[in-house]
Amino acid sequence: MPTPLRDSLTDRDSWYEVPCSGRLALELVSNQSTWILLREVYYGTTHFTDLARQAKVSQPTASARLAEMVDAGLLNKVSYQERGQRSRERYVLTDRGNQLMTVFFALMQWGDRHLAPDGGPVRLRHADCGAGVRAELHCNVGHTVTPDDLRLVPGPAIVSTEPLQEPGAV
Repeated sequence: MPTPLRDSLTDRDSWYEVPCSGRLALELVSNQSTWILLREVYYGTTHFTDLARQAKVSQPTASARLAEMVDAGLLNKVSYQERGQRSRERYVLTDRGNQLMTVFFALMQWGDRHLAPDGGPVRLRHADCGAGVRAELHCNVGHTVTPDDLRLVPGPAIVSTEPLQEPGAV
């Protein structure tokens, strides 16, 4: 069910020029190769040629996407040198890149449910207890929230007359 815009958000012309955070994020990860390369780094692949091979992308594509992810702060390039070999670089996830994996896992969960009814090749399990893991929305107090439970309110990028209440605020 759609979530209608209310109050100061109903006049979209007054705030629609403010860049949408979702749109900015999609522009950053708007192609499949970016997601797959990010997934591969998360899975432990760090060397350029291995990344291109595992992601099944050309080396020029891998080079461009990896450079974009480094520029965006999702990955770091770390120099290393194996004994008797020339110096090379490997790719490692930053905290920012690791946080983006939550979005990837949510997409994977959706794909398992709607596109691969028998499930995909990888399952997520909690390392401590072994239980399955699922992506969900929760409010700041811990309640599970569905899209139907949401109310859209002005964010900090929009000047609002509506006071924002944080949990526990008086």
